[in-house]
Amino acid sequence: MGQGKGIAAMVFFVFFIFISIAIAYSLGTNTEIDLEIAIVILLECVLLFSTAFLIPGIFCLLGKQYGVAKIYYALIPTTILWILIYTMVVAILAPTSFISNFLEFLGLGIGASVVLAIVVLCMSYEKFNLKLN
Repeated sequence: MGQGKGIAAMVFFVFFIFISIAIAYSLGTNTEIDLEIAIVILLECVLLFSTAFLIPGIFCLLGKQYGVAKIYYALIPTTILWILIYTMVVAILAPTSFISNFLEFLGLGIGASVVLAIVVLCMSYEKFNLKLN
């Protein structure tokens, strides 16, 4: 079963990378949107999908187990997802001065994404590990 999960994760990774490249290309060729937005979104999507699908897929193919570390590993893709949402909000609100606004509030975005990722992990841990008497 681990081999099947690993192959499925690799297939999802390749599929979502193609979609990310297509979205970044369409954003980059649009004359109303800065090229920096497309580059940042492409980099964040590659990071997100590699940590969400590629690395777990490789571990499944190799037969490695996360053990207790799976809760802590889930913090990485969740944080990158929140940073991607932050990037999209900044791109929508300030498309002409994207890079200056993005860098100006980057510390706030990273801090908020880490806090929200920890909250999501705690909520999911409580939901899936709740022992009923």
